[in-house]
Amino acid sequence: YPYGCLEQRSAKLLPLIAFKDYISVFNLKSEINDIDKFILDELSEWKKSQLPDGSFPYWPSSTESSFFVSARIAEILSVAMEKGINVSEIIDIPSLKEYLSKEISKTLNSGHSIKSYAYAIYALTRLGKTVSESEIDFIVKNENSDFPELCYAGLSYHYNRNDEKAKNIAKTLFKYIRQKLQEELISHKSMKITSGGVFQTKIQKTLRSHFNSSRKQTAKITSRKNFFIRF
Repeated sequence: YPYGCLEQRSAKLLPLIAFKDYISVFNLKSEINDIDKFILDELSEWKKSQLPDGSFPYWPSSTESSFFVSARIAEILSVAMEKGINVSEIIDIPSLKEYLSKEISKTLNSGHSIKSYAYAIYALTRLGKTVSESEIDFIVKNENSDFPELCYAGLSYHYNRNDEKAKNIAKTLFKYIRQKLQEELISHKSMKITSGGVFQTKIQKTLRSHFNSSRKQTAKITSRKNFFIRF
């Protein structure tokens, strides 16, 4: 990350916060000695760039709001809070929520893409703001919504305390994944069909082997360190 824009700096900080607890689990080496201090110091620097309306600019010295960067920082703050990092005394979270809420409400006339809109909804709900169900429904019903947007919609339903709709989105995504995988397998030149109608390909064997190996490794990690990802 050679540049000092908040977009790249936030891209660097997000995975550090999300996976900082697992650096030792996977015996990884970090160039940062005190990760928690680094995170707080970086957030303190970002605070200097927060604009009066609660948003954040693309460049630290800019006075022009960036919808995407503001949503990214909202997601980072939510992850930090889930990790027990006290960020409420550093960043003005209420005003950030207010900014995103206003931008989301006028999205049809603001020029924001459906992907940016869906991401902002997800970041806002994860930060603890309850939004109107219709605002999430808009993502699902939008003709331009694709796989990433539906993922954001499902997570938004979850954080908005509507797990029933979240599960329905998950089912749709799983069907989509299965369909795409089947299409790839069918189109592959190495495919052949047995007399029983079962597809037997080199890809399938490789995927099955990789899946079984990954499943065993995940189970090992889960039992040892309680490592899991929850939808």
